[in-house]
Amino acid sequence: MAPVIGKAKAAVDISIAYLTGIRHLFHRPYTLRFPQQRYAVEKGYRGRHLLHLDRCTGCGICAWICPEKCITIVPRGQRWYPQYFYGRCCFCHFCTDYCPEFALEETVEYDIAEYTRDRLVWSPERLSKPPVKKDDKYVFSVDTIGGASQVPQKEE
Repeated sequence: MAPVIGKAKAAVDISIAYLTGIRHLFHRPYTLRFPQQRYAVEKGYRGRHLLHLDRCTGCGICAWICPEKCITIVPRGQRWYPQYFYGRCCFCHFCTDYCPEFALEETVEYDIAEYTRDRLVWSPERLSKPPVKKDDKYVFSVDTIGGASQVPQKEE
């Protein structure tokens, strides 16, 4: 009696798996065609860091608190500033939370991929540049993102 129940349960489980797969064949896609299409992220998203050079005192708390040790303090003239290696950064933003002068802040920029490892080292000068505003006119449809109330279109 027990082997029959086990085989029936296995048949039900397999049929549920097949039905799930068939249902996904007719579902709209979950992904966007990056970089032509981008998600609009909310404020508070943990993107790349922005360094305010005028506020930074070079105390090194950001480098000390970093769990991945991806921050080094480098000299620039008479002052010291943080330099990031984004190949190791886990974007925990402890550095922004613990900065006593609020010289570091989080941005919503997430497109920081590079072709070479050397380009993942961000100097203080590069960190101090505000994020470049990407085109706000998205080209994906409402069906692609699953229920957005309004999606601006490209003007030509």
